[in-house]
Amino acid sequence: ATQFHPEPTAEAFVARMEVYRDAGYFDAEAFDQVSAHVRTASVEQPTLLLRSFAARAVAA
Repeated sequence: ATQFHPEPTAEAFVARMEVYRDAGYFDAEAFDQVSAHVRTASVEQPTLLLRSFAARAVAA
């Protein structure tokens, strides 16, 4: 299954990572390294995609 969440910021992803820190998605000991990497990621594209979808839906 795939989920698309256009609303989170990098900080929201880091907060979610904290919740699942010991769930096996990544090495819990690497949390600081992984979260630092996440904080450098651009998360602007999902918002642009959502805006484009909404504009097309309204225009239809």
